[in-house]
Amino acid sequence: MNALFTKIINHFASEMITKRLAQSKTFQDMALKTHQHVQKGRGAINDPKLQQELYKEASKVASQVVSKEAVSQKASSFGQTLSRFRRALGEEINKDINKR
Repeated sequence: MNALFTKIINHFASEMITKRLAQSKTFQDMALKTHQHVQKGRGAINDPKLQQELYKEASKVASQVVSKEAVSQKASSFGQTLSRFRRALGEEINKDINKR
């Protein structure tokens, strides 16, 4: 019975929210701008000039991807830093405990 009641409330809440958003001028403006951007993007897909520009940008990004060795080196460096931090934190905690 509780599940049915929850479904009914969710349905009416959804209806009310949808109607209010549909009547909102701000929401209508946002929806129109989103639609215009999507349509512009669809037209750009067939533009060879834009495709070439996107390909160049993707190539730049791909060339900046680091190698596995660089990632491994960074991970190792992070591990060493974390170990030093743990050691220093332990030393400070021991100092505080010994002061008491």
